[in-house]
Amino acid sequence: MPEISIPFDQLVTSFTAYKLTEEELRQGSLLSETQRRVLQNLVASIAEEKLKLLFTPESPMTFAQEEARLTGNLQAYQNILAQDEYASDPENYAHEPQT
Repeated sequence: MPEISIPFDQLVTSFTAYKLTEEELRQGSLLSETQRRVLQNLVASIAEEKLKLLFTPESPMTFAQEEARLTGNLQAYQNILAQDEYASDPENYAHEPQT
């Protein structure tokens, strides 16, 4: 079956994925200092929210859902920061093709 090429601005869903070269992935993973700070502020804010969560026996599911939502967001932001850290280290991309 032939590969279908979809323009960037059409039919983008949660299941849309792009083939990227190693360099495109590295460049796309690099954050500016301001972006890093914004994400770290979000991480700190979520960590504080998690500490303030109160468990009530009357609504254990509400607690579990809120804790899961915060944990998911926290992990997503931490993953983005980790990807940036990895992409920022030249040793991780030092295997240039030999000519």
